[in-house]
Amino acid sequence: MVAVAVQDAGAWAVAADALDTAAALPAGELDAESLLARLRVIAGLQARLAALEAATLRAVDAREAYRHDQAPTTKAWLRHHLRLDPGDAATRLVRARLVAELPRFTAALAAGQVNAGHLDALLKARRTLGPAPVQAA
Repeated sequence: MVAVAVQDAGAWAVAADALDTAAALPAGELDAESLLARLRVIAGLQARLAALEAATLRAVDAREAYRHDQAPTTKAWLRHHLRLDPGDAATRLVRARLVAELPRFTAALAAGQVNAGHLDALLKARRTLGPAPVQAA
């Protein structure tokens, strides 16, 4: 795990410990019902993390926090510090900017009711149809 020296480091340590505990039981040892339940939980957590990532990226971008590490842009910071390829960095940043415009969708994402794939579909619709239809989401 990456060392975290931030205000919410304790919460991240608890989350990492919980993940380690869950991972300690290999998938091969789970029965079918437990495997499917695990996948449902993972999907919900991934959606919630996507919402948290988007909110955090919006704040980094708006406050130019990337400058703290001498990066010229948020995208450059993502590429260098998270080792993302240019396309992935751009996608994450565009997602973060879009969810800022869609509070109901953001709430559904944070609740694990939709996922990043749904957000990508909204981005595609926005490119094709323009912003007005997507705003209704």
